[in-house]
Amino acid sequence: MAAQLSIFSIFQSNNARFRRLAIAQPMLVLVRDGQKRVKVGGHTIVAKRGEAIALSGGALADIRNEPPAGAAYCADVFSVANSILLVPPQAALPQTAHGAFSPPAALIAHLDRLRDEAQGLPDPVLKHRIHEIAIWLSALGIGWRSLDRPNLSFLVRDLVAQEPARRWSVSDMRKLLAGRGHALSEASLRRRLADEGATFTSLVIDARMTIALERLQSSRQSITRIALDVGYESASRFAVRFRARFGTAPSEIRGDIR
Repeated sequence: MAAQLSIFSIFQSNNARFRRLAIAQPMLVLVRDGQKRVKVGGHTIVAKRGEAIALSGGALADIRNEPPAGAAYCADVFSVANSILLVPPQAALPQTAHGAFSPPAALIAHLDRLRDEAQGLPDPVLKHRIHEIAIWLSALGIGWRSLDRPNLSFLVRDLVAQEPARRWSVSDMRKLLAGRGHALSEASLRRRLADEGATFTSLVIDARMTIALERLQSSRQSITRIALDVGYESASRFAVRFRARFGTAPSEIRGDIR
């Protein structure tokens, strides 16, 4: 699918709470079964079956997906590239960062068609379909904004997410950031990240674990395959790191229900 839009369905068998997940770009989550709780910006948002949550780019959120009895939590996720929403009509939307709502039937039908057809759409048509979502949300009084000026931590996360298995070093990251117009010495890079409450190592780990969580929820890949893809040669070492980050084992995300 074109990089301007990522659509995937997530399934989860337990109700683990995922703290401080980075929402790097605008995201719309349509809950199909179960309940989703999101705490962001000091507010808690709850979406039940058939409801949706709109999240803007640039947020750190605590998320809990709560499955119904005897079944799995299920939701469709529409994640939009920041560059797509930097043009009207989005530029005129209010500054509110997020919202929860009951989507009209016509919006759900639009999202369903987009999920089924996006793979084959030309980029201009796909961009138009994305703007339709923004217009719908604006009509519902929901601001859905891009991360138009990402801080350095989000830029580092984004670069790591593009190559999660890479053996990252501060030197490599500094060179890539320079190519994006952020010329920093290694010492300045570390200092800037510290000012944002992060370290280079913690961001690399966090980006890898976030990708792993998404793949556990949205794919049938084995845990061993996911571990390799995010830079761990040992599934057991990956599981230890995953539990340290999220407080649950990778196998418990899926359970026996899929």
